[in-house]
Amino acid sequence: MRYATDDHAPTLYTSVFRNGGRCIVSEPFDRDGGEWQAIPPSSFVTMTRDGTGIRPFAPAAAKLALAV
Repeated sequence: MRYATDDHAPTLYTSVFRNGGRCIVSEPFDRDGGEWQAIPPSSFVTMTRDGTGIRPFAPAAAKLALAV
């Protein structure tokens, strides 16, 4: 989980390596010729053996009940 208290979240990148390995890192590094994809702020990332998914993360606002 990446957390920021403002609109400037720390950077995250994802890559798939030639050997099939996947990773998420804070800064890309050149290892095994990985092609890096920046993960946009407010995103939800899932990684499985079949692939990597990046989707917008926009949780619904909670409805709070007021005590009367």
